[in-house]
Amino acid sequence: RGACRPQTCSGHMPCPNETMMNNKNVTDKKRVVIGLGSGRCGSVSLAHLLDAQPGATVSHESKPMLPWRRSDADFSRKWQELLARRGKLAGDVCHSWLPYVPDLIRVCPDVRIVCLQRDCGRIVDSFELKVARKRKNHWMEHDGRTWARDPEYDPTFPKYPVADMREALALYCRDYYAGVDEVIQKYPDNVRKWTTQEALNTAEGMTAILDFVGVPSQDQVAELGGIHNQSRHGGGKRSMTLKRISE
Repeated sequence: RGACRPQTCSGHMPCPNETMMNNKNVTDKKRVVIGLGSGRCGSVSLAHLLDAQPGATVSHESKPMLPWRRSDADFSRKWQELLARRGKLAGDVCHSWLPYVPDLIRVCPDVRIVCLQRDCGRIVDSFELKVARKRKNHWMEHDGRTWARDPEYDPTFPKYPVADMREALALYCRDYYAGVDEVIQKYPDNVRKWTTQEALNTAEGMTAILDFVGVPSQDQVAELGGIHNQSRHGGGKRSMTLKRISE
């Protein structure tokens, strides 16, 4: 239990583990964790928490990110990249993994998927502030005149046929977490959701996430004494101390 083994691959897409068949130390022992969340919800801190665990290599929005519109080729490439990472725990935290949850579970039935949820009003406020400085709008189709095009991030979000970016953001947030609830209902053993406050600001929440991911209790490392996404627009964070939870 707990490893993403070659025999778990199935379906019409080429098996992502095939390129790793000759490296049993990787395929037989690797655990994979994926982080979800709309963005502006503590995803950077979640990636930092997961990456701090012994033998872990967990990134935040590893480039190139997956497009929101499902692509078998992009998913296969991304999956192979995860399995090629060093260590026993590999993963990535990014909003655009959500459409690929069924693919993840098909190729790795033991994958663990952690989602953070923050109040949608705060998410909209935080996104609006962030993108306004660079004239970006990832949630509406546009011609590049009112807003600047962003070839890196634009493809990673769904688009809404509305006239106002704030409305599009609100719809995105609503639909994103509705989608999360759907995959939790379908795959309750693989996908769990925590509020940002619980997950990143309480020892109990961090312990619950690391237990779910499969980090042994005696090895768990947590960020204690930190404040995540508590400021007006999610920018305030004081320094944190990494230490084993069991200490």
